[in-house]
Order: sequence, then C-alpha cells, then structure tokens
Amino acid sequence: MMEIFECKSCGSLIGIQGEKEPLFCPLCRGKMIKIELDVDLKVKITCPDCENIFFVKENFSPYKCAFCNFTFISSPFRKFEERL
Repeated sequence: MMEIFECKSCGSLIGIQGEKEPLFCPLCRGKMIKIELDVDLKVKITCPDCENIFFVKENFSPYKCAFCNFTFISSPFRKFEERL
C-alpha cells in the first residue's frame, strides 16, 4: 500500500511504499507530512545514490532525492549530477 506525503511549503505530493518516511520535499526541501488522500502517482523515481524509491505525478521532475541530498539532472543540457 502506498502512503501519500505532502510538502507543507509548496504542496508537492509523493508516494512511498514501505515504512521509511521522506526527510525532505524533492522540489523545495520543505517538511513532508503524511496525508490521507487517494491520488494516482505513477512515475517511479529511484535515487541512484541511496537507492530509495518514491512515486510522483506525471510531468513532475524532482530536484533532490526525498531521502538524501542527491541532485537529479533536470535539464537535458546538464551532463553531470551536482551535489549542493
């Protein structure tokens, strides 16, 4: 069963399967809270650094991993990942 989390700052939604809770919003790095909502989050994101998995809506590009500090490539012109 997927648990849904919402960012208290920007309202982004992510889904988590399992017991681990996200530490940060993948978009603005705000605090995530668990909510009771039935929403279809189909896009699976796997962090190449910590290997944690979270789900997002279509056309949502996460900036950072929800669990660690890994920065995803968000532009087709960037060739390397960057850690901030």
